[in-house]
Amino acid sequence: MTLNRKRDYESGVDVSSVFDGRGAGPSDTEIKERDGNQCARDGSIHDLHVHHRVPRSGGRDERASNRITLCAFCHRWVHHNPQAATGEGWVVLRTSDPALIPVNHVLWPAGPVLLTDEHAGIEIWQG
Repeated sequence: MTLNRKRDYESGVDVSSVFDGRGAGPSDTEIKERDGNQCARDGSIHDLHVHHRVPRSGGRDERASNRITLCAFCHRWVHHNPQAATGEGWVVLRTSDPALIPVNHVLWPAGPVLLTDEHAGIEIWQG
């Protein structure tokens, strides 16, 4: 584990982090905004959580591609159904890069999307 000390010089905010080299990511508010302030799995707007697709026990990966908004019900479902959740992209194996694993997001019903780290964005999966 490495210590990354960084400061955003425009805002003066200390974005120091102790991660495995992946650094600090966007705030939970930014993740929720990217996801339309609703659960990415079922569209609920109540009791929203920011879920880490690669479990935090596998290393603190705070990148946007590793985080997604889920309601409390879907968040419990994901943790109680890891095999199905992995198949749907809600959970990503520690050996995989979440930026490369598509997920079926309720805001994009036409097909799976990739969560990108740049500007906490989303792009249509071309797989």
